Amino acid sequence: MKRLSLKTRLVLLHTVLMTLIACAVLALLFSLSSHEILTSVQRQLEERVSESFDSVQYVAGHLDFDSDLMELKNGIYLSVYEEDHELVYGKIPYGFPYDLEFSNGMVRTISGEGREFYVLDLSFPVEDYHTLMMRGIVSISDAEQNFRYTLRVALLLLPALIVISAVGGYFLTRKALDPVDRITRTVRRIQREHDLSARVRLGEGKDEIYTLAGTFDDLLDAIEVGVKREKQFTSDVSHELRTPVAVILAQCNEAQRYAQTPQQYDQALQVIDRQAKKMSALIQQLLQMTRLEQGTQRANFEEADLSELVEIQCAEQPALPHR
Repeated sequence: MKRLSLKTRLVLLHTVLMTLIACAVLALLFSLSSHEILTSVQRQLEERVSESFDSVQYVAGHLDFDSDLMELKNGIYLSVYEEDHELVYGKIPYGFPYDLEFSNGMVRTISGEGREFYVLDLSFPVEDYHTLMMRGIVSISDAEQNFRYTLRVALLLLPALIVISAVGGYFLTRKALDPVDRITRTVRRIQREHDLSARVRLGEGKDEIYTLAGTFDDLLDAIEVGVKREKQFTSDVSHELRTPVAVILAQCNEAQRYAQTPQQYDQALQVIDRQAKKMSALIQQLLQMTRLEQGTQRANFEEADLSELVEIQCAEQPALPHR
């Protein structure tokens, strides 16, 4: 996992999370839907049986049945029985047991030939006739089959949802990590071109990445200023050291070529000694400046006479040889 890029890991995490959420939501919805479907089937069965009492009348010495009893509304079969279980009118679905005992007022679940049914028996009186039994039957298997069809469609759509989630997560992640890519490109440009003037410059923003980019630009500003100061410092040190070295070399050359008396040698050595001490003092000053920058030493300020310093500098320059 650590070998994968951050973008890939975020896309995978987003896809897995969305898939788990989708599966959990679908499972919850289908669980609730299954219960709701079966409850709705029972309610429709009760309403259908209760509403069908008026479809049976006793006219002119015989029972008269409305043709609506033969219609399948919401998949509900209706049948009318005498009290001795004799079927008077109606029809029953295939696979339902014909000799099932009555249970007045209670919805039952009955199995027959690999199918399940809800059955409701209600007794009702017929005017000028005795009491009959109205039986309503509805197939649970048919209702569940429609539900399973919906479930299969949802399961077929789930891979498409995963793909859409992955693609959407990729574009969202790429958009979110684009500032990070800009930071990376800026760093690589600085490494490749040694250009400390390069900046990320994401603009205004309040999130963590914009804060990181702004901090990175501030760091580059400080580094650039430090490098320029170091270059200037190196140039100044080189210039300061060049003068005493040139004086020492000139005095040595003059002493070798023109000095003939001990006094002339002593004069040249004094100049060389002063320049060497000047170099030592300069080195000591460089050491103090380093300590000041590191914060290990405090600065001590003193007054100085610039005229005197100029006179000392002029006196230390080598005299022109006498010809």
